[in-house]
Amino acid sequence: MDAPNRAEDGKRTWAERLLTACSRETSGGKFIPQIDGLRTLAVLTVVFFHLDDQLGKPEVNGLVDRAFTSVVRRGFLGVPIFFAISAFIVALPFAQRWLRGGRPVGLGRFYLRRLTRLEPPYIFNLLAIWLLGAWVGWWTLGGILKSLGASLLYQHNQIFGEFSFINSVAWSLEVEFQFYLLAPVLTLVFAVRRQWLRWVILGSVCGLVACLRDLEVRRVQLSLLGQFEAFAVGLAVVDIHLTKWVQGPPRKVWLDGVGVAGWLGFFALSRIEEPVLRSALQSGCLLGAMVGSLGGVWLARLLGNRWVFTFGGMCYSFYLWHQLLLIGAVPWLQARLGPADGYLGRYLLVALLVVPPVFAACTAFFVWVEKPFMRRDWPERIAGWWRNLRR
Repeated sequence: MDAPNRAEDGKRTWAERLLTACSRETSGGKFIPQIDGLRTLAVLTVVFFHLDDQLGKPEVNGLVDRAFTSVVRRGFLGVPIFFAISAFIVALPFAQRWLRGGRPVGLGRFYLRRLTRLEPPYIFNLLAIWLLGAWVGWWTLGGILKSLGASLLYQHNQIFGEFSFINSVAWSLEVEFQFYLLAPVLTLVFAVRRQWLRWVILGSVCGLVACLRDLEVRRVQLSLLGQFEAFAVGLAVVDIHLTKWVQGPPRKVWLDGVGVAGWLGFFALSRIEEPVLRSALQSGCLLGAMVGSLGGVWLARLLGNRWVFTFGGMCYSFYLWHQLLLIGAVPWLQARLGPADGYLGRYLLVALLVVPPVFAACTAFFVWVEKPFMRRDWPERIAGWWRNLRR
């Protein structure tokens, strides 16, 4: 009996060490594991969407293939989920100031934290891909220098009107950057005392934005204006979290139903062609999905599983690197596998062979590069290391 028990303890120790190494550093405030669990959902949908894109569109045959493609090819909807999550996280301390009498948010400290937390991994990613691309012949160093500069300043979308030539997924980070800049202004909606009026204001702004913008203009589509409804959903969830759930999420089974219906509707309604109607319906579904995921029983338990939310805490590294790794691995593997007999079989085979090493590489980047910059005092640590080095 002792040997199996020792083996079981060893497994627990190994798992605990892995989870500890992969856990992100929190920057203060109350940690909500389900939020990181939602990040897991968002990043997985994006990764599997880009995997489909790199497959070169094998022939889709039969009902099963069509059903599977209809799921993975909606993975782009992971991006608005990210936007809603970001709005929730960023707006929370501002909303606490107005709704619960919290301390005012120091803007200098707020922006400094965003820069010191997000910039180093982002800069490293862009510079590494820029150099790698020149080495393998995708471009010359000088020929793409303007794109590099625009991407580093989060202005590629607006200067060039298209995705970054260096890392296309950075387009959404530029949109989030715009939200960070405007967050102190946008969160003034929480200064309105009556909740129904706050919701009327949010709904009216969303409706006005949706009716007036022209999504055919690429620069508008790739901006906060073009993605505003997803951020508004995050603001609405903050409002519910701080006013209705004062003692914590209710953990009601009926909210699981709301959450499941919301997720199904959010993905299914992407088929609607009329943009204003699609935006309104999907925003409502995303709101229900997030509320159900945070306030339900089973969804909250799933998203609050330590393995699930730990992975979600690493999503920034996965988001930055997964596309480059898929671009390098999938076509190479496809050439060696030969023609595909069917879509589902080829997708699952490639995913089985490619996704685990991609996840391992992104995890390594998180642990060794991103995670150290999560510590608030990392500039002081580096300064101390440099002083000791010079002695």
